[in-house]
Amino acid sequence: MVPIGLLAVAGWLVSSQSKLVHWLGHGLFICLALAAGFHWLPGFHNLRLFGPTQLTPNAVSYTVYLNLDKILLAFWIFWFWPHVQVSPVRRIWIKLGLSVCGLTAAICACLAISLGVIEWAPKWPSIVGFWAIHNLLCVSFVEAVIFFGYCQEVLKRCLVSDGPWPAILIAAGLFGLMHFISWQWVLLTGIAGIGYGMAYHYGKLQAAVLSQFCLNFLQFSLFTYPMLAAQA
Repeated sequence: MVPIGLLAVAGWLVSSQSKLVHWLGHGLFICLALAAGFHWLPGFHNLRLFGPTQLTPNAVSYTVYLNLDKILLAFWIFWFWPHVQVSPVRRIWIKLGLSVCGLTAAICACLAISLGVIEWAPKWPSIVGFWAIHNLLCVSFVEAVIFFGYCQEVLKRCLVSDGPWPAILIAAGLFGLMHFISWQWVLLTGIAGIGYGMAYHYGKLQAAVLSQFCLNFLQFSLFTYPMLAAQA
């Protein structure tokens, strides 16, 4: 398959001792990652796991796919990018992840309600267990690896003299743009991305995954999910 072959080439280039070749490899990977993000890579037919379903009467229909193209990107990062930061101390990343989730959820929920994107809609649908497993492994983990374990780490190394904030803000902006549905959604996901980036910086990968998963779960169980139909 051509995309897998190109990812292998990108990994070989990134492993080079030559800085020029090394960054050419990163450039190739970023192009492939953008194509995967928009599902433009040929040869991938992502399996529909469930849906379309409407979780609340005023919500948009919701469909879940097994996005193998994005999962492949996360595997590439772990294989060829040795700088993903993983915390060895469970107590720290759990505390950071939950703290960031609480603060970010409060900000995003208030803003999203004021913008008319979501509303209070507590529920416990039958798909909650399946949704949680999929969201943890195929959404929260994969996106944390791509946007914070890779993008934020690369930016931090390029902007080493400017402290962590430029890398956090740029990675969060990319996170927001890759969730483009409307300007309101880009704003909300960008703000959430700042929280996840902070969780990654201070609590490493596990904290970023935990904060994103918990925020997603709070929205899924307590508010309109994914959004009000009027915003679609």
